[in-house]
Amino acid sequence: MYTVMIVEDELPAIEILKSSINWSEVGFEIVAIKKNGKEGLAQYKENQADLIITDIQMPLMDGLEMVEEVMAINQGQRVVILSCHENFHFAKRAMKLGIDHYLIKDLMTPTELLGVLNEVSFELELQKDRRRMKGIMDDGNFEREVRNVALKRFIEKDIDEASFDNYVNNLGLRLTKDYLHLMLISIDDYKRIGETNYKDTNAFHDELRDLMYQFLDSNPDGEVIHIGEDLYLLIKSESHTVSKSKAMRTARRIG
Repeated sequence: MYTVMIVEDELPAIEILKSSINWSEVGFEIVAIKKNGKEGLAQYKENQADLIITDIQMPLMDGLEMVEEVMAINQGQRVVILSCHENFHFAKRAMKLGIDHYLIKDLMTPTELLGVLNEVSFELELQKDRRRMKGIMDDGNFEREVRNVALKRFIEKDIDEASFDNYVNNLGLRLTKDYLHLMLISIDDYKRIGETNYKDTNAFHDELRDLMYQFLDSNPDGEVIHIGEDLYLLIKSESHTVSKSKAMRTARRIG
């Protein structure tokens, strides 16, 4: 469960945020509500929430001033700006702080709020994976493994179009929103080949993935995921549906 701090001085806006969705169902919990940036910063220094949702114009310290101070403490802090329509000109200043999530108070719907939370959840999961894996593998395997874990999450989730774009952009995926064709590949005699020809399994995985990506070079819109010891998933983007006979020809080419 990810924690949320709301920094907002208008009670109606707070109530709408609290009641418009079931926060726990999307993996978030509101743990603090503060009425200005000064209080929000003090709370953050005491207990860092995973996500800050903040208004901009507030007494004592505005939301962007608070975010500047927060970013000095934690550059990776996830922030959603909550603003009135007429104050959207603050977006340029917010972009300089690395904030790219916004909600307009007078236009916000539960669907929009859920969409932003899904994007933030993905970013937080990616951060968590990076921290977990950074300490247990060398730099050569680190980014590749983070990407592989994120790709597995990508195929396991029922995601909407906006979330698809978020995955593609954050991970630099070679996929488009046309038709995604999935091919499960099982390596025969996987264990024997690996133990006989390679000093470690990572080298074996790397060579298999490289071979599959070489196949994808003829169709650059595609990705390869290692999903189990001897199992790989090849994802290809196509502009149309593919017949069974064409899929079989593709499988024979890989084999």
